[in-house]
Amino acid sequence: MDKVVVNRDRSEMTFAVMVTLMFVLVCGFAIAHHEMWRDEAQAWLLARDAAGIPDLLTRTQYERHPLLWHMLLYPISRLTHRPEAMQALNLVFAAVGVFLVTYSAPFPRWARAVFCFGYFPLYEYGVLARNYAVGTVFLFAATALFSQRQKHPWAFGGLLALAAHTSAPALIVAAALAGAAAVDALLSRNQRSDLVSAGKSCLVAAVAILVAAIQMAP
Repeated sequence: MDKVVVNRDRSEMTFAVMVTLMFVLVCGFAIAHHEMWRDEAQAWLLARDAAGIPDLLTRTQYERHPLLWHMLLYPISRLTHRPEAMQALNLVFAAVGVFLVTYSAPFPRWARAVFCFGYFPLYEYGVLARNYAVGTVFLFAATALFSQRQKHPWAFGGLLALAAHTSAPALIVAAALAGAAAVDALLSRNQRSDLVSAGKSCLVAAVAILVAAIQMAP
């Protein structure tokens, strides 16, 4: 039985790696022929031209999104002024999201592969260098950990917290996942231990969501 499980894990890992490599090739080709949009360039220019973190906070007060994407771009813009670096970073996050889906999602292989090459994962999150790809990575990781959240409450809450600081849509989904964990704990047979675990996760997520909501207010 253990040998069967190991072989299945290796097979799924090989499948996930192959699909991810194909995704990187296709998405990389599309990025090379993509003319950067204004909203993509704006995030890069805000990070590049900021005199420091306080100045970055001031410059982004009307962006209506949390700052994690800009914070990631800030150190990279100190190493190079070429916006292609932002596209490369976004491709890395998009590829990680594809790997998480192809390796962890409870769907047939064909469904996982088709999803990864669909419009949103490939174009909206992969080609367009916005804050959405990084958010999907943390959300996909949180959903992959959802069944084990009682054992890893801090990790689950931390992933939701990071997702909440990437974009407004990701914040909403992170809040929904935290709420689902809380409701599931209330309905659980092992209610006390599950409530303690869910409380830890929800506390981390709630603080992060509150901070992100305050920061998004102009």
